[in-house]
Amino acid sequence: MDLNKKIKMTLLSNELSILAPVITKDLERIGNKGDGGYVLPLSSVKDADFLISMGVNTDWSFDEHFLEINPNIFIHAYDHTISERQFRKNIKKPLFRLLYGKSSIKEVLSYYSLYRSYKNFFRDKVTHFQERIHNRIDHPYDATLDLVMERAKASSIVLKVDIEGSEYRVIDEILRYSAIISALVIEFHHTEPYRNLFLDSISKLKKEYDIVHIHGNNYDFVATDGLPEVLEITFVKSAKNSGFEKRKNFPIDGLDYPNNPEKDDFKFSFS
Repeated sequence: MDLNKKIKMTLLSNELSILAPVITKDLERIGNKGDGGYVLPLSSVKDADFLISMGVNTDWSFDEHFLEINPNIFIHAYDHTISERQFRKNIKKPLFRLLYGKSSIKEVLSYYSLYRSYKNFFRDKVTHFQERIHNRIDHPYDATLDLVMERAKASSIVLKVDIEGSEYRVIDEILRYSAIISALVIEFHHTEPYRNLFLDSISKLKKEYDIVHIHGNNYDFVATDGLPEVLEITFVKSAKNSGFEKRKNFPIDGLDYPNNPEKDDFKFSFS
């Protein structure tokens, strides 16, 4: 699909109605109005005692906003690709290039601002682990979900995680902790090539959770049937939402924003 084309509303097939969210009144956007922000019930944020955030890269606006709403929360962030040392190195490179007129003060200050933001946020109740979550230990920076949960020692956890390729295996592990994971924010990748695995994962999750929000990431493409290749889906424990009417049309004005601001958001509806 050409991302430069004007996006039209796509009616998804009945098979995909399993993805239709229940209508929840207290939905709130947490984090950026764009990439890095996600939608979940405000009550899920306020009732949580722990946020586990897997994959932060250079954008922790979701985690910052979460902490702002719920100052009592503890946060563990996992990302093996970033570190304080790396952010310091990122400042030195443009600073050195500046001596030869190949950089700018603006670029140097941008990297410095990111470094200061990292230093100021990841302290006290907020911890960054330079690790990735894996179902087995293949590298020194690997950590299992069991270890992650052991560190948390909490009773109401919100878990934010990316799922792509072999990471679909973590779904079964997540469900083992459904008693203490009150909400999930999952970004599913490769929903077309892994369609059967993706829908099977959704079916498993819906035995314990309700879908309350869905959004297509417009940095990627859509499948031939109109389903975005990358989907941001929010789940909450079923007991809070059972029997509610389903929401059919997406995106939602005032809550959803395109990940790529230079492109139209993906539009789809459920039958």
